[in-house]
Amino acid sequence: MKRLNLYLSNPSKKRRRHLTAAGSLLTLGIAKLVLATGVEASKEQANLNRYSEKVAEAAQQLIELTPTSQLNQLKESFNSPKRTSGRETQATPSFCGVLAWCKPQGLPQGAMNHEQLSGLHRLLRAALSSGGYQSLLSVMNRQRIIGEMENISEKTSVATAAKLYPSAQAESIQSFPSLADPNQRNWYPSVGGMTTPPNSKLEWTWQPPGFTTRREQFEDYSLLISGNPGKDKLWGLRFEGHHITINLTFEKNRNGITKVYGSPLFLGAFPMVVPTSPSKESFKNTQWEWTQGQSLLLGVTESLKGFTLSLPEKHQIDSKILPERFKQAAPLLADTPPPFLISALGAKPSQKAIKNYPYIDLNPKNLSDTATWHLQQAFEVYFSPMRFDVANQYRQRLRDALAANKRIRFSWSGGELEDIGSHHYSYLEIDGLLLELLQSNQFSAQHDSAPSGNHVHGMLRDLKFDWQRPNPMSQHHQKHNHGNMYHSHD
Repeated sequence: MKRLNLYLSNPSKKRRRHLTAAGSLLTLGIAKLVLATGVEASKEQANLNRYSEKVAEAAQQLIELTPTSQLNQLKESFNSPKRTSGRETQATPSFCGVLAWCKPQGLPQGAMNHEQLSGLHRLLRAALSSGGYQSLLSVMNRQRIIGEMENISEKTSVATAAKLYPSAQAESIQSFPSLADPNQRNWYPSVGGMTTPPNSKLEWTWQPPGFTTRREQFEDYSLLISGNPGKDKLWGLRFEGHHITINLTFEKNRNGITKVYGSPLFLGAFPMVVPTSPSKESFKNTQWEWTQGQSLLLGVTESLKGFTLSLPEKHQIDSKILPERFKQAAPLLADTPPPFLISALGAKPSQKAIKNYPYIDLNPKNLSDTATWHLQQAFEVYFSPMRFDVANQYRQRLRDALAANKRIRFSWSGGELEDIGSHHYSYLEIDGLLLELLQSNQFSAQHDSAPSGNHVHGMLRDLKFDWQRPNPMSQHHQKHNHGNMYHSHD
């Protein structure tokens, strides 16, 4: 090392030539790296432009296929309040369609003819990744299974358990075997949950909607196109219904640069694991019989539980919301929040909401490799439905945040983490990317062949993207010439 320092501090002419050459090579290498990075960025932008053009083309084709009498349902101006609001505002003002007890905005698929339906699905295929489109179909087609389960569900056991055990707080109605039909295979007890705000009363008994209502919900999956696709500087798509909300916002600035935002995104599932079919002769041709054992969105709960388990025990304890923080009513235990989540379903999610509960802030550099892997896997479930060129922006943002050791805000509640079927809630936010997920038995028909927590609601929000008012954000970008597609309003 001493010899090297002398070499550098007092070089001869020959050595100076070597140093100059080395410096030139280093400069050339940096220049090549900058050029390569610029070329790569240019390719990514070209791909985003192509993606935007393809989605706009498919949207315009659907508009052309739609009768004039339906266009006022299918299309609105970009600034219409329908783009960011539900048709009813009692439960979740912006996303009540995801919980099904109100109708989403837009033109329902049940009102479309065959040509329109083909155009709708051509648009959805163009807008989503291949896996995202298949996930969307799986969620929608779950409607029939839900209806078939609810049509034979047993409606009195929860009320009976509440009378017999007025102080009980059991994790599952299966904890009361004396109430079950002797043939467990056929016992599908109906379980309720939190009623809608402002009442917010915890009521574990309910009248399950059944097949007819679930069919109506299937017909109600709706599309709203905001703005003029491919022609306006700002336009968007919103496809929504039970357990689905997909929002895409397309923005083109004066230089022709296209930005695409894939949040808010909601995917839920019930049942996550299709339980054993009753297998009576009359049920042989049901979708339930054909799909038993199949799972949907179970992987994201595995990843979130795995992330929690990978933390030190003190962190697990400090970040856990205990059941006494939630409203309770016999006979079942509410060990997770109500089904409306804590923050992510808000029109503009509040980062202060989680501060009403226990939470911790983590530094990525202190996470184990296993914890980091589980965190990335959980987010990937909600990135992957987007087309690669859109999803990759969020993936890169997550990678950069982890590499820069940006704080991770985390909170959770629920049962045994080692049990894949236990109830679970997670609040996970890093660099404005918020993933909030609830796995529970609320609003479920239960069976011992399936997890107790067999119902999931999950929402991805970008807290740096002002979904309600992208125009001011866009003007801010242009005024300050930001290169990043995101601007924090924290």
